[in-house]
Amino acid sequence: AIEIFEKMSNAKKENENSEEKNKNSEFDEERTKCYMNCSACALQLKKYQKAIHYADSALIINPQAPKALLRRALGFKALHRLDQALNDIEAVLAMPNLDATIIEVCKSIC
Repeated sequence: AIEIFEKMSNAKKENENSEEKNKNSEFDEERTKCYMNCSACALQLKKYQKAIHYADSALIINPQAPKALLRRALGFKALHRLDQALNDIEAVLAMPNLDATIIEVCKSIC
């Protein structure tokens, strides 16, 4: 499953007209989801460095993706990089309109 997500995530984009930009925006959203799913898979497999890498890739596309920040924080915590995990948790908690589930996950990480 991770290989399929990686192939989709690494597919090339084109940026010409506004229609293409809309498609690219949708494509970026899908790529972000793929990277976040890869990060979740890597966490389940206890491949924490890979989980961080995939979360970083999602955050390059969308720096305001709370799930990517949470998954990266979980990877950091597992690798005992607690300062970095805390930074990600603080970034998530600073976001407006947080879902209650996300707040609970933040609490469980700390």
